[in-house]
Amino acid sequence: MSQLIRYVNIKDGECSVEENFVDFDISHQKTGTNLSEEIMQKLSSDRLGIQKCRGENFSNMGGKYEGVQAHIFKINDLSKFVPCKAHGLNLVGVHAAEVSVLMISFFVKVLEFFNCFSMSALRWEALLDSIKTNLKRHCDTRWPSRDQAITAFQKNLPSVYEVLQHMTEQRSMPRSGCHYSNRTGWMDM
Repeated sequence: MSQLIRYVNIKDGECSVEENFVDFDISHQKTGTNLSEEIMQKLSSDRLGIQKCRGENFSNMGGKYEGVQAHIFKINDLSKFVPCKAHGLNLVGVHAAEVSVLMISFFVKVLEFFNCFSMSALRWEALLDSIKTNLKRHCDTRWPSRDQAITAFQKNLPSVYEVLQHMTEQRSMPRSGCHYSNRTGWMDM
C-alpha cells in the first residue's frame, strides 16, 4: 500500500495544494476493515491525526458500506472521498476501449487466447516453449494492462499462430477451455 499525503501549504499569504509520497507499507489483509485499521495505525505511528483529515482517496473502494471509505468516514465524517485524477484518466482509457463493437470484440478475442492457453498446463507449456514474452491477461479497470496484453500478443503473434496450428493438428492436446478448436476459428483473429 502506498501512502501519499496531500495538504494545503500556506506561505507568505499564498495557498498551494501539495502532495508528497510518504511510504510503502505491506498490507496483510485486503478487506475494508483490515485496511482501514492498518491505515489508522500508520497515521498514528506517523503522528498524523485522522481528525484533521478533510479528504481521502483509498483505492480499496469496496463500497461506501464496507470499504475503507466507510470505515474512515465513521471515525471522521469530514473525511470525504476525493477521486484521484490518475484514476479518472485511467477510466477514460478503459471506457474508450468499450465504445466500439470492434474494440470490444478485439479485447474479448485477446482475452480468449490468453484463457485458452492458461487453462491447460499442456497448452501453456507448449506456448512457453515457443514465445519470448508471456501472454498477459488484461484487467477491465486498468488501461495499461490492456496495452501490455496487446503488446505481448503482438510480439508473439507468429509463435502463437504456429502453436495454435500445431494444437489443431494434434489430437492429444486438451481442448477444454478453448473456444477456437478448429483451424478456421484460429484464423478469425
